[in-house]
Amino acid sequence: LSTEEEQFAKVLRRIGPFIAIGDPREKLPVLGADRVYVGDGEWKKDVEDLLAKARLVVLRLSPSEGLLWEVQQVVSRVEPNRLLLFLPQNYKYDFIKKLAERWLPKPLPALPKQRTTIGTLRGILRFRADWTPEFIPSRFSCLRLSLRSPISPHLQLMLRPVFKQLG
Repeated sequence: LSTEEEQFAKVLRRIGPFIAIGDPREKLPVLGADRVYVGDGEWKKDVEDLLAKARLVVLRLSPSEGLLWEVQQVVSRVEPNRLLLFLPQNYKYDFIKKLAERWLPKPLPALPKQRTTIGTLRGILRFRADWTPEFIPSRFSCLRLSLRSPISPHLQLMLRPVFKQLG
């Protein structure tokens, strides 16, 4: 089986390289994104450089000050339609919502009643041109089932409108 990050990478690499800042302390890299390893004093400059080149920016939200800085940089440097927020299930949404809203121009929406989960994600948020956030609804197809990478085909369906918008 492919890891969840490998499945995200498989789908997101359709529009360009899937790059993450790696933790220099990890002994083995996590499978999935291509990782860039930098020292503590250099990571912010590298994030700024990557943001300038990215067609799409994907942030997996977590309650950390580093992530809050990244959200601030994305809001000031990236068009809203080029940002996706991946919301993990293992954090309380209200807590992450409150943290993220320190830098986002508009508040995150309440969790929708319809299903938006995929893998370990509670949902994926995208943004309209005026920074209004909206959940991307889950889309599943029995015709696209895969035992090796069960998330990839559904994620691809979910992100089809985003990819179309990016050309």
